[in-house]
Amino acid sequence: MIVSASSYALGFLAIILANSSIFINIGRFLNGLGLGLVIATVSVYIVEIATADMRGFLGCFVQFLGSVGVLLSFLLGSVLNWWQLALAHLCLVVPFALAMTCVPESPHWLLETGNEWAGEQALKWLRGRGPEAIDREIEMIKKELRIRKRERQSITMLLEPEIFKPFTISLLMMFFLQMSGFNVMVFYCGYIFQEVGSSIDPDTASIAVGSVLLLSCFVALLVVSQMNRKLMLILSILGMAAAHLVLGTCFYLSPTEWTERNLDNATDDAFTEAVSKALNISRSSEGELSSPSGVLGWLPLLAVTLFLFLGNVGYGTLIWVVTAELLPPKVRSMANSIIICFAFIAGFIVSKTFIDLVQSPLKFSGTFWLYAADCIIGALFTAIFVPETRNKSIEEIQAIFRSKGKKGLGEHPGLGHPLDSVT
Repeated sequence: MIVSASSYALGFLAIILANSSIFINIGRFLNGLGLGLVIATVSVYIVEIATADMRGFLGCFVQFLGSVGVLLSFLLGSVLNWWQLALAHLCLVVPFALAMTCVPESPHWLLETGNEWAGEQALKWLRGRGPEAIDREIEMIKKELRIRKRERQSITMLLEPEIFKPFTISLLMMFFLQMSGFNVMVFYCGYIFQEVGSSIDPDTASIAVGSVLLLSCFVALLVVSQMNRKLMLILSILGMAAAHLVLGTCFYLSPTEWTERNLDNATDDAFTEAVSKALNISRSSEGELSSPSGVLGWLPLLAVTLFLFLGNVGYGTLIWVVTAELLPPKVRSMANSIIICFAFIAGFIVSKTFIDLVQSPLKFSGTFWLYAADCIIGALFTAIFVPETRNKSIEEIQAIFRSKGKKGLGEHPGLGHPLDSVT
């Protein structure tokens, strides 16, 4: 976390002092490095400090606080230029670094390194329980650590069947999330509203998008411990697909794409006239199509906000919880780092290719329909391969992948998480 704070600080300094795009790219790389370190560390840390009933709730805070940052950036960005915005972010690194001094080290890590006294103090700080309950939990953690130490740590462990399966599922879940265009909606929302001809001001739309992200995280915090996680994941990504289909249709019917498809030569003049009237599109004296003031004025904003709300309530938030739960403890840190790295690379590729796709024959409409297809495939994958993890101990979850047949969780009633016995 100290390295991540330094990476953030150096990254924002590079952007502030930039006199060419090279320094901005260096700054963005350092910012991404800092964010990757934070997410990889926090995801594992939460699983190690949380009891089974609190893992989902605490895991949602990764996305929740990320949404706070997005909204704050959009608010500041509406009144500051690019280097002033970087300076504001640099100032926020200071409270971030100071706050980390108040956070205890992971009890699991302290006990693993032989520092039992510090591990006990960290547990007391985290749990606030009596000495007997703390002693029982320490013994349970020690037992788990002894089991882990008997197995050598290496990247080849990821190829073992009981590890390879949850690792592959986690990777593919992250793949479908990134390929859904979630980051595209956040990063390019102002550009999307501008290109579709929406009557909503791009800055206002961006702030609305940030607000929706934050609101959806509140909803996720409320329902994550109450609802079936697998069902939430499936409904979320299907909702994202529907939003992409609507947004793609908005672009397909927008004046720009109509012009590019040679609307003047359309064979069905009655259909053309009817749709133009419904969308409130008219021609100028020069024959150019005007911007819509009807349904296309508000429908794109509705589609984007629906996409981000459903995506953040489900896939965008729960993926950090579910992937951390699926991975076995002995490879969790290593596997989680690989998954985070993969997610950042895939997210970069999708964000970087968005402009190339909309400038290709696919145009905006085809691009969003392509993202919708990815979401539908992701929903099918989730329904078939992702197990339910709510209210299940880590051992019960791992038993799914250790079993050779199609045994369900209900066939392993004797398995329990070490912390479940701590009251």
